[in-house]
Amino acid sequence: MESNLLDRCILELEHRRKCQCLKFELQLDNSESKSMVESDFRVLILLEPPSVMPENYNASDWNSFNLVILLSPWRSSIYGMGHIVFQPLIRPKIMNRDKFKHSTITLINDFKFGSVTSSLYGWRLELLKKLSQKGVEVKVFGPNWNMSRTLEVRKRWAATRRAIGNPNFNLLEAWSSLFFRPKDYCGQAPDKFLTLSEFEYTIVVENDKYSLTEKLFDAVFSGAKVFYRGPKLSEFEYLDSICAQLPEELDDAVEMILGREKIDWSVYQDKALSFIDDSGSMAFCEHDNVAMGIVDIIENSLEFRCSCSKKH
Repeated sequence: MESNLLDRCILELEHRRKCQCLKFELQLDNSESKSMVESDFRVLILLEPPSVMPENYNASDWNSFNLVILLSPWRSSIYGMGHIVFQPLIRPKIMNRDKFKHSTITLINDFKFGSVTSSLYGWRLELLKKLSQKGVEVKVFGPNWNMSRTLEVRKRWAATRRAIGNPNFNLLEAWSSLFFRPKDYCGQAPDKFLTLSEFEYTIVVENDKYSLTEKLFDAVFSGAKVFYRGPKLSEFEYLDSICAQLPEELDDAVEMILGREKIDWSVYQDKALSFIDDSGSMAFCEHDNVAMGIVDIIENSLEFRCSCSKKH
């Protein structure tokens, strides 16, 4: 999807670009480029968050680009860019809403590590650990949860090394809940959507505080009652209240999950059903719309540059 997004942006930019005097180049996530030195206008598009690719968020490395676009309106706001562009996502399939659901909780995630302050990998582990201590059964699915301790240390150390030099480096995040393993690990889910649809509750914790991925929408479309931690959805009316948003404080989040049967889920479920039934509800993150948003930002920047050049 990533390379297709870049190709779509380039084609659209060539189609409507008014300033033909410039040689431009688009790079995704700071990958190596042979033609970089030949470009007049260099654009860096960051899809992955700092929790996944911290090496891409060293401000000094951005100086070689004329424009940096972050595919997260929350992160763009933090960096003072103001771009409202989302990560491209695929609309999930709708599961049978009347299907029997187990009353237990599920969580589907890879077992990964980050070492920046915006990472939620450590928060996710701490949440599972505290819920386990409270006797709450959480069926965990996903790869790598049964990795050896030696491999875990190596992966944590790799995450630590990658973030050294990042201004938001956080050593505690990289090494939180060392060697913790959920006791109700169920292996990988052969069909993520089918697995989610079999449980009454699911916990969605994004990889990063400021990144919205497919995790939330997969859970919502499955018909489950969703506990969510990630970017604050209240900033966008069409996303607000489609799930129960967990507090940032871990103890408060645990208490909220413990009291899940006392929550009035009708409010969230009504909103979720309206979101699911609206065929255009995910237009903001459809592949073509994201590409058009990126091109709009680039075009505006190019026009500004060309108009300035003409004045001089």
